[in-house]
Amino acid sequence: MVIVQSSDFSDSKVSESVALILHQCSSEFIPPLTNRSSTTQKQWSLEEHSVTLNSGGSFPQSYFDKLRTQELVTAWIENRIVGFLSFQSQFCDDNLTPFCPAIYVTTVCIEPDFRGRGICSKIYDWLLDYIRKNFNTRYLSTRTWSTNTGHIRILQNQGFQECRRLLNDRGAGIDTVYFIRHLSI
Repeated sequence: MVIVQSSDFSDSKVSESVALILHQCSSEFIPPLTNRSSTTQKQWSLEEHSVTLNSGGSFPQSYFDKLRTQELVTAWIENRIVGFLSFQSQFCDDNLTPFCPAIYVTTVCIEPDFRGRGICSKIYDWLLDYIRKNFNTRYLSTRTWSTNTGHIRILQNQGFQECRRLLNDRGAGIDTVYFIRHLSI
């Protein structure tokens, strides 16, 4: 059974578990998290991107440091964190101007061995309920890359709609795609 809850980085077990999952998933992101200085970075260098794809397994410390300042939702199975989502409230971005301020999901990671079990959808379900109870906002937003089809499918099933696409933003044929979910308040 999956238990989803709010968590805090001040708990060393939580912090260590999230760091491990982040490390496992880092190279799957485009660009990899080891090549990013923050969770909301918007400028990608094609040259830098190519180098990062070949670099492999260093830990994304700068990214993790920014992540630790955000709100955290974790998914647990048998006393083990198997996935997480981080978000910022009152977020504004030039690419989301009509939808500001919004709750902005910055990172979603599920351990590779636990994917395909609906855990990410359960985290989003929990988050939507949490937002309705704790925030007075009209929008939930996020972004991803155009070849991240698994996450895009989950977002669409959760009622998100594409609101902006930056063509070839992350390299040839890889767009940055912004999504928005309208919330009733």
